[in-house]
Formats: sequence, C-alpha cells, structure tokens
Amino acid sequence: MRTDRETQAIMDALGIAFLQGPVIVQAGPSLDTQSLAEGHDRGWTPCIPPELVTRLARECLSLDTLRQVAATIVGSDEAKVTAFEQQVLDPALPRLSARALSLAECERTVRLAYLFVRARTALGTDVEAREFLLEGHPMLAGRAPIDVSGSPDGGDQVMRILNTLEHGLAL
Repeated sequence: MRTDRETQAIMDALGIAFLQGPVIVQAGPSLDTQSLAEGHDRGWTPCIPPELVTRLARECLSLDTLRQVAATIVGSDEAKVTAFEQQVLDPALPRLSARALSLAECERTVRLAYLFVRARTALGTDVEAREFLLEGHPMLAGRAPIDVSGSPDGGDQVMRILNTLEHGLAL
C-alpha cells in the first residue's frame, strides 16, 4: 500500500495538487487519492488502478503534465525535455483531444513519475535520482535505467536495483 507521502510525491511529479482526501484538479472534478494509496502492485507498476489511469487521462493528464514530468526527470534543458517527450508520445495512438495524452501515454507518464519518486526515495535527492535514471548502469549492461524501464522485465530490474540501494545492500 502506498503511503500518503509517496502518493503526494507521485502527484507532485505529475503536477497535480494533493490534498488529504480528494485531489482537486483545476478545471475538473476531484480524484479520490485513496485509490492511489490502495490497490495491488502488478510487477513494478505503481499501484494505481487502471480505471484511475483512464480517469486521469480523461480529466487532467495532458501534454503539459508530460512536459512537467520530463522536466522533473531530465532537467530544464529544452532539447532533453523534447527528446524525453518523444520517447513517451505515440502519434498513432487515439487522443481524446489535441492536448490530452492517450491512455498508453498516460500510463507511461505515471510510470515514469513513479520511477523518479522511487529513485529519489532510494537515493535521497532529485539530483541523485536524475543521475541514476539518465546514466548507464553496469547491472543494466551499461544502459540508462530510464531507457530500460519501458519493458516489464527492464522495469523490474530497475526496481530491484533501487530496492537494493534503498536498503543499503551491496549491488
């Protein structure tokens, strides 16, 4: 089960205001944060129910949200932010509107925000989390965790590394 603190960090990374109880989204209905805090993990996927991902996609996750997550993870360099966005976006996917993310893009955005929050929790700071996610890692054959995390197996490997680091075990 997610703690309120971890849920808040994920919501902050997504740029959604967090309040105890419902999350109030500008220009949209409230979302039940209890749904974020409860649920069942599916592998390394954040414990956010699919119906909530659908609701987030319809009501508040947009290209602006993706841009905020990208800037949180890669920093303020515009070229890096754009490149990151292009890794998530798929022009072939149907969108609810021109500014909205598709359901698959919404799920990827939530996963990446969660991965950043887990890295920050394990390593202590945004800077260390960013370095970990963007630099090649020997346990991932020199690939960057952010690149490997797109597949379920890769995501599991990244989460094992983070869990090991968080608990102070040797890699």
